[in-house]
Amino acid sequence: MGALLSIVVPVYNGGAFLPKCLESLHRAIALLTPEQRDRLELLVCDNCSTDNSQQLAELFSFPCAYRVLQTPQHYDNRTENWRYGLEQLTGTWIMMLHADDLMAEEGLGAIFRACAWVGDRPAAMLTGRIRTFTDHHPPSRIQPYWGLPNWIDGEALRRHVLPYICPFVPFCVMRRSAYQAVGGLDVQYELVQDWDLWLRLLGQGALFAFPEVFGLWRTHGFSEKYSRIFAREHMAIAQKIQTLVPRLPAAEVALCRRSQLAKVKNWLRDLPLEEVATILEIPPNALGSYPDMPTAQQHLRWSERHVSQQLYRLRILGSLRHGIQRLGGT
Repeated sequence: MGALLSIVVPVYNGGAFLPKCLESLHRAIALLTPEQRDRLELLVCDNCSTDNSQQLAELFSFPCAYRVLQTPQHYDNRTENWRYGLEQLTGTWIMMLHADDLMAEEGLGAIFRACAWVGDRPAAMLTGRIRTFTDHHPPSRIQPYWGLPNWIDGEALRRHVLPYICPFVPFCVMRRSAYQAVGGLDVQYELVQDWDLWLRLLGQGALFAFPEVFGLWRTHGFSEKYSRIFAREHMAIAQKIQTLVPRLPAAEVALCRRSQLAKVKNWLRDLPLEEVATILEIPPNALGSYPDMPTAQQHLRWSERHVSQQLYRLRILGSLRHGIQRLGGT
């Protein structure tokens, strides 16, 4: 039998973080059964680092299929490295674990249990619970609060949640056939590539949310350059949302655009309108009703409340659906 789960750790000059990431995987693998280890594939994909990332990865060995691969050339856009690494995986289920994130000690066992439960059911994506951490603070409480397994309709997430906020971390688990069906990561994006991917991927099937902790996500600040990239790419998603989610009502399209404009204002602050339009690569008159800061903050609070309410509703329905499936229903 081939791999059930394949994991890629993409890295570029990540020598300061990579050993801790791989050590976390080593601890998690140690808790797997021999049968599970036989069905696990692990890959480190190095984007032609100029530090010792590749050499550090080659020092590790694992009791599963493991290899260290270098990209054919250095990719300036990290998305190309992620895409290249994912293309090398062979498992039924695939995921990325960034070099500065960590696998929870019981995380791999949890993912295998989730994969086993889903089986051939039409799920395109699996998520678990997470903890966040920073370089200076210990791991947070478990997120989300919801502690029941739930089976959420992918189209419902595409229509009611994802046009506003992406609630998922990068180390979600994807069915490889679904990932391939939507064409994989879009390399036109550098920072919102996973959000764009989830919007497309969940058109292929449901999300199964497992109530155990998969991993630990490192949070950190970002530069003014990244603020500008975030602003441009969030606006690009808003402009193509009807292509990504064809059945999205016109009122939801308008609210999506309003939410992303509020994020743009929050990131770009007091920049002149003409400069904002230049960053977004659109004509100034295409900005429409560009909010002031108080209005932007109001719109952001609305988006957060809306997404929280929709996720709560979908999780209740998803837990009921999971219970029905456990009882042998459809």
